[in-house]
Amino acid sequence: MIRRRSEFFSSELIILLKLIENKQIDYKTLYGSWAGAFGFFQFMPSTMKNYAVDFDKNSSY
Repeated sequence: MIRRRSEFFSSELIILLKLIENKQIDYKTLYGSWAGAFGFFQFMPSTMKNYAVDFDKNSSY
């Protein structure tokens, strides 16, 4: 069970770092929970990557 959680959170960290690198998320605005979710609504990085829509085209989220 520990390995399964490790793989999940390692993957989430990589996704988050890629979102930051691609300037889709400003790292200065990241405030997370103990479980790894971030932002006002506490989404996981993979959820942001797969479902977020930037309606004002400012490359933030």
